Amino acid sequence: MLVLMPTRRDHKQALSLVILCNPFFGKESHMSRLKIDDIDWHTVMPRLGIPFDYIEKPNRHSPCPIEPGDGWKRFRMDNRGGRGTWICSHCGSGDGVRLVALVNGVNDAEALRMIKDVLQDTGQAMVSQAANHPCKPIEKSQAELDKARDSLRKVWGKSIGLTKTPSLLYLQNRVYGLDPAWLAPSLRHGRALFHYDEDTTKKSMRPALLALVSDASVEHGFAVTLHRTYIDQAGMKAAVSPGQEKKLMSSCVQKIDGESILLNTAVSEYCIVTEGIENGLAWVAATRNRYRVFAAVNCNNMAKFKWPRDTKGLLIAGDHDAVNPRTGLRPGYHNAMLLKERALSAGVPAFLKIPKHQGVDWDDLWNAEQLDQFSFSSSKDTLYA
Repeated sequence: MLVLMPTRRDHKQALSLVILCNPFFGKESHMSRLKIDDIDWHTVMPRLGIPFDYIEKPNRHSPCPIEPGDGWKRFRMDNRGGRGTWICSHCGSGDGVRLVALVNGVNDAEALRMIKDVLQDTGQAMVSQAANHPCKPIEKSQAELDKARDSLRKVWGKSIGLTKTPSLLYLQNRVYGLDPAWLAPSLRHGRALFHYDEDTTKKSMRPALLALVSDASVEHGFAVTLHRTYIDQAGMKAAVSPGQEKKLMSSCVQKIDGESILLNTAVSEYCIVTEGIENGLAWVAATRNRYRVFAAVNCNNMAKFKWPRDTKGLLIAGDHDAVNPRTGLRPGYHNAMLLKERALSAGVPAFLKIPKHQGVDWDDLWNAEQLDQFSFSSSKDTLYA
């Protein structure tokens, strides 16, 4: 049974959105009256590291400016309400301020200052003259949330278990020796799901592996969205444009914030978290289903991962990404470290492992039988496998 988030808006989440738009929340500041939807993003973004074409041609998939260099076209801008909004299947989503912050490796307050400097240099208005027009948080309407909830229920309701499906073939093709008995019921098979290729504009119906994204910190946590991996009948990735094989459905909450996919049936007080499903299942196989394993969907969401309340220890198996030339950071390592710091601050022992070689994933290591890469000791915080 699919249990979805209630329609009542979570107060804490709404508050965080207000603070996101206004980092000086609770203080008098000229920035608190900035109207984000009045900013000329066509002027701002090219001067702050985001190509002009991205805002000029909304909804077109392009390489991600936050993590450039890998060639995947997983990023698009939709500029909802003129707020510079964007979506990346790896980095998450947000408004123009958040994008400027992530691309330039700064916090939201500094991003606002950078935007202000650009607008002042180009002679454009920065501050609303009316004090009663504060920065508005980006919010989906109740109708949009209800529509998303209905779509999620419909897709999940028509899905079937993994037994003898192309989805199970796909997972066993990707992770050698994967026992179907280890797989959690949060993984199911969709027989014919709509797919839209953003690059070719081709529409089709395709089978897909479905994964339930929910809050692990709450027992029987509410589902907020579904992750889809499009495949063919032989259990291989679908023949679609690069970066178009994996998609998240529209969520029934304002923003995905640390929710994850439970991958296996293990019951333990120790957890493992990875970015992607296949990497997580490599750890399931490597540990013979001994520990609970979660996939955080993307690296930014990993930093906000909500672990189960009874967790006594957390192993963070991050990705070894290339360095972002604008920030000087490796996104996978950086966000894994943010999660580690959060866990330690909460009193949860946390350990971090990263593959030795850049671009090599955990499922690659498992399939290559590099079993030593999966060993770890709670007495030693090993940063690299």
